[in-house]
Amino acid sequence: MKERLGHYEIVAELGRGGMGVVYKGYEPALTRYVAIKELSPALAHDHHLVERFLREARSMAALNDPHIIQVYFIGQENQQPFFAMEFVEGESLSQLIKREGRLPIADVLKILLQTARGLQTAHERGVIHRDIKPANLMLDLRGRVKIADFGIALARQEFDAKLTGTGEFVGTPGYLSPEVCLGKAVDARSDLFALGIVMFESLTGRLPFSDESPLKLMLDVVQAEIPDIREINQEVDVDTAAILTKLVAKDPADRYQGAADLIADLEKHPLVAGRASTLGTPVRKPAGAAATMYTAPPTTPTAKRPPTPPPEVGAAPIAAAAAAATRAGAMPGSAAAPRRPSKLPMVLAAVLGIGVLGAAALGAWRMLGPGAADVAPVDAAVVAASGATAANASGDTAIAPPAGTASAPAAAAIAPAGTASAPTLDAIASSDSARGPLAERREARQEAREERRAARAATTVAVVGSGDPAIIIPVVQAIEDRAASAGWQISENPNGADRVIRVNFDPTGTQQLQYYGRTSEMIVGQLSVRAFGAAGGALGPGFRSRVEYTAMTADAKADEAIRGRLDGVVGAPGAQ
Repeated sequence: MKERLGHYEIVAELGRGGMGVVYKGYEPALTRYVAIKELSPALAHDHHLVERFLREARSMAALNDPHIIQVYFIGQENQQPFFAMEFVEGESLSQLIKREGRLPIADVLKILLQTARGLQTAHERGVIHRDIKPANLMLDLRGRVKIADFGIALARQEFDAKLTGTGEFVGTPGYLSPEVCLGKAVDARSDLFALGIVMFESLTGRLPFSDESPLKLMLDVVQAEIPDIREINQEVDVDTAAILTKLVAKDPADRYQGAADLIADLEKHPLVAGRASTLGTPVRKPAGAAATMYTAPPTTPTAKRPPTPPPEVGAAPIAAAAAAATRAGAMPGSAAAPRRPSKLPMVLAAVLGIGVLGAAALGAWRMLGPGAADVAPVDAAVVAASGATAANASGDTAIAPPAGTASAPAAAAIAPAGTASAPTLDAIASSDSARGPLAERREARQEAREERRAARAATTVAVVGSGDPAIIIPVVQAIEDRAASAGWQISENPNGADRVIRVNFDPTGTQQLQYYGRTSEMIVGQLSVRAFGAAGGALGPGFRSRVEYTAMTADAKADEAIRGRLDGVVGAPGAQ
């Protein structure tokens, strides 16, 4: 996870999806926490998605209201757009409904009142939210409502131009107003209809219309009467039912004509008038927030050693190295390094196996290689006088072997070797017999260890998608969710990931659908998903699936295409 983004410190990762990542950040200059939304690198080249991302930031930044999440900063980091906004410690209304089922009537009316006040501010500035739903209504720990996600919000004139120019509409099925389903002109009353659906769901724990077919769902929204709220929840009073009925009227002319009218009726309700806005239902902190907290490990100054000079043939360097190894301790002022296996027993094995003491010591050094030497050949007197510890080539602190090991006698055994005539380094290097089966077995074991270490290190995965974002984004998000639950760390950089899962959609044709005087395009194509290792080789065959979808059905069709088929491509961390 990143440590910084712009001038913000990253504290935790709050969520991740196909569009990007949301972090909890900290702004040191103002000593406050923020939520940071960063667009996914895979989408940064898509002009339309970047514009939608920035539109959300601009729409929210233009609205100053206590019931709308405030935007503090819009910027870019390495060509990646991001914006920082108000951090809400709490949960969404959607989470609250899932946990509690139906909510107390007084709580529903208070949530409705606060949301209406936020919408009034947006509507007065000509901004239509277009995606009011429980997931976009945040509740802080004091029960205050904050409207979020203006990603598809448009100013009224922009909305009319977009609708006339393309015949396209967006939103969440189940919360769409009849006029949206029919392709008619849309205004603030469409947001109020969606708020009525939110009210119904909060009072009953379910949506008024639910059908797996989005077209059938739209048909119900246009034609079917909403179920009688008082038959589902007998605690609902007449005044509350009247407010709901007016909010969800099929004809916009029969609804509240503005948020101010709704606010007036809510403020007159006996459960709201003269009462505190505090909710009776407790709002919880998001579960798992503590688990994602990022704490930088404490940095301990590490003593740096000078470059290791080339070894010399003779008694003094070998004796000094052995003496340093037997007296090694923790470096003053630094944390003790993890215990590393001493290479001295391997030197002894070489000594005993070859028989010539001086040649054995040099032969062992040759087999290990100069880069693996654990100690620098420094003068023994300097080591004894200063109390310094010889460090290895990587800067780790050497650890003294426990008393009673062969290390102490080894120093005495090796030291006299310098008095004997020792072969030159070139002679040993040119001798194949000096390597012997011991070196070959050691190299084989080293290669096996490297292979096991590479397998254990496979912990990061990157999911890369190409094709229509309508189908690619939900698939990428589903794969990332599955990978995270399997223990993988999600990487933004496919070049540095241990596993890369590639998602590709190839369109093969289109079909025009006619309904309610509208024309919708159904896209047909092949979705392919396959995993690759860090070296680029395919990890299994992956899978392909034929997909047919419209703008309204893309999410459902994406889920249908990959359901039950992800285990083979996601795998388990460490497996390649």
